[in-house]
Amino acid sequence: MKKLVVTIISISLFLGSIFSVSAQEEPTQPQQDSYVLFWPIVAGKTEDDKFYSLKIAKEKLLGFFIFDKTKKVDYEILKGTKRVLETEKLIKDGKINYAQKSLEKAQHAYSEAYNLAKAAKQEGNFDGKKVRRDRLINVRTLIDNLKSSSPAEIQQALEDAKNKTSTLLIEYLP
Repeated sequence: MKKLVVTIISISLFLGSIFSVSAQEEPTQPQQDSYVLFWPIVAGKTEDDKFYSLKIAKEKLLGFFIFDKTKKVDYEILKGTKRVLETEKLIKDGKINYAQKSLEKAQHAYSEAYNLAKAAKQEGNFDGKKVRRDRLINVRTLIDNLKSSSPAEIQQALEDAKNKTSTLLIEYLP
C-alpha cells in the first residue's frame, strides 16, 4: 500500500512538472485590457442603461462633498476614467453613439480636473503627489488599445480624450 501511494505521488509530481514546463515555454504578452489596468474599477451602468442618470447623480453628490481641491482633481480624474471604461464596454457592444457620449463626458471630467488643478496651483493649494497619475497613464494605454479596434467615427473622440489626459500629466502631474 505504501509503495502504491509513493508511486501515485511520484507520477503526479512528474506529470505536474511536465505540464508546468510546457506551459512556461510559450511566451505570453502582458494583457493591457481594462481589467488589468483598472481593477477594481469597472464600467457598471453605461449611457444606454435606464438607471445611468442615477449613477451620474450619485457621483455629482459625492463630488459636492469633496472640499479639498487636490482630492477634487483626483475625483474628476476617477470620473473620467470611469467614462472611458464605459466607452470600452459600449464599443464592445457595438453602441458607438453611446460610446461617443461617454467619451464626451470623459473629456469634460478631464477638463474639469485640469481647471481645478490650475486654480488650486495658483492658490498654492495643489499637491500633485496626492493625485493618482497612474490612472491617467493607464487610460492612455487603454485608449491606444481602443483606437486599434474601434470604428473610424470614434477615433477623433478617443484621441481628444487622450490629449486631455496628456495635458494634465504634463502640466500638473509630472
